[in-house]
Amino acid sequence: MLTFKPETEEEILKSNLIPEGFYKVYVSQALFHTSQEGKVSIKLILIVYDKEGKERTIFSYLSPNYKRLLKHFCDATGLEQHYLSGKLDPLHCERKSCFIKLEIQKNKKGIFQNSVEDFLKEIPEQTLSVSSTGNPKDMDDDIPF
Repeated sequence: MLTFKPETEEEILKSNLIPEGFYKVYVSQALFHTSQEGKVSIKLILIVYDKEGKERTIFSYLSPNYKRLLKHFCDATGLEQHYLSGKLDPLHCERKSCFIKLEIQKNKKGIFQNSVEDFLKEIPEQTLSVSSTGNPKDMDDDIPF
């Protein structure tokens, strides 16, 4: 007999996502991105460790249209001078690390996905949602992995 835990459609769609919470991330790559509407942003490819310590990749975008995320990213990664100058290059963003508040939301197509709700310089230690096997707390901005 086949045994399994019945799940709703929503539970199935969310099953491969990282649970909502606070995580340490590392910017492995940053590139210019142009939307279908022709708006320019910076696409961040972020490495995050899930609760089992497995490396996962998520994406986030920095854009003047999302001022809070842009400012908080610069504040959290030591790029305040670039924010104040009003000029940020993708190369400034690479190899930086910070914390994020991760959420699950539906995209325009109605599909659940992980999304960066905010970038943070630090968070209370007891709320860090990572396992000790990934050890992202020891990430250093100057040392890529």
